[in-house]
Amino acid sequence: MKYINTVILFVCLFLVTSCNEDPCDAVVCYNGGVCIDGNCDCPPGFTGSSCENEDECNGVVCLNGGECINGICDCLLGYIGPDCSDFDESIEICIESVSVSGYPTSINGTAWDDPTFGSSTGPDVSFHIYNPNGSDLISTYYVPDATGSTLNFNSQFPFCRSGSYWDNDIGFFLYDLDDLDLSDVGSADDFMTGFTFNLWDRLSSADYPSTYTVNSSNSNLSMTFTLSYD
Repeated sequence: MKYINTVILFVCLFLVTSCNEDPCDAVVCYNGGVCIDGNCDCPPGFTGSSCENEDECNGVVCLNGGECINGICDCLLGYIGPDCSDFDESIEICIESVSVSGYPTSINGTAWDDPTFGSSTGPDVSFHIYNPNGSDLISTYYVPDATGSTLNFNSQFPFCRSGSYWDNDIGFFLYDLDDLDLSDVGSADDFMTGFTFNLWDRLSSADYPSTYTVNSSNSNLSMTFTLSYD
C-alpha cells in the first residue's frame, strides 16, 4: 500500500509540474523579441526563430516597381535614385520601326500625284523625324502609290537617342515624295500629316513599353512605334 501511495504521489507531482511548466523558459528572443507560447514574436525589422536576423529592407520604400534587396532599392529600367523615384534620362531609346495607318490618300479630294504626268495618283510616302530645331533627322525610303493600307517603315532604323534627347517636342511626319510626280519634278516634298510630341514623357509614363501607339484626336491617323531600350 505504501508503494502504491508513493507512485500516486509521484504521478500527481509530475502532472502538477507539467501543468505549471512555462513553454518560454528555455526560449531566448533577441533584439527586443518577446516569447509568446514558446515562440518569439519579433519587432519590426527582425526575423528568425530567435529574432536574430535583421531585415535590412524594413521601412525601405521602392517606387515605380523597384524591389528592395539587402536594404537597397533595385530599380526597374528607366528609374534611378535611392527610392527609384527619378527618371533615368541617360537611358537610350531606340525606334526600331514605325507603322502608320489612317493617312490621307488624297488632298482635299484631289490626288497627290497628277495622273496626267504618270500612272500613279496615290502619295509616295516617306516617314521623317524632325528635331525641335526643324532639322530632318531621318528620312525613310518612300512607299510608292500608297492606297490607304498600313505602311511599315523600317529602313534607316534603328534610330537611337538618349532619353534626354527625346525629352523635347519631336516631329514625326509623313511626306509625299514629289520627285515622282512629273508635274513638279525637283520641287519640295509635300507635307501630308503627322504628330509632334514629347516621346520621353509618353514612354516613361507608360513604363517603357515595347510598342507605343499614338492616335490623332481629329483624324484617323495612327502611328505605332516598335521600341527597344539600352
